[in-house]
Amino acid sequence: YDPGRKLSPRQMSEVGRLLERRLAHEPLDKVIGRRDFYKYRFVVNREVLSPRPDSETLVEAAAELIAEHRLSSLLELGVGSGCLLLSLLADCPGTRGVGGGGKCMPAEGGRPFAAGRIRLFQRCFQRTF
Repeated sequence: YDPGRKLSPRQMSEVGRLLERRLAHEPLDKVIGRRDFYKYRFVVNREVLSPRPDSETLVEAAAELIAEHRLSSLLELGVGSGCLLLSLLADCPGTRGVGGGGKCMPAEGGRPFAAGRIRLFQRCFQRTF
């Protein structure tokens, strides 16, 4: 970090574009393209909901139940950014996960710690009445 560093015209244009998005009330995590959740950093964009801080409590409780009951598989519907499922797979190494629904966009291609232990599918669960 160098506070005296001059930005190039291209960099100034990018800063202006990001500032405009934020001034239009776009959530900061969507503007910068990432969100810290639980113990990990995830990729997010306009297509997925931002993970809610109270969902971290859900991950903690689920990790305890997985350990207590020695569960070997998980299912998450409406995966979005993949924050919940990927956090649980990171904390529960002997567990496999299946996730789907909506805009599946797991962070960084499923994260190395989930390689071979996660399957994703894309399906819309909404129905028009």
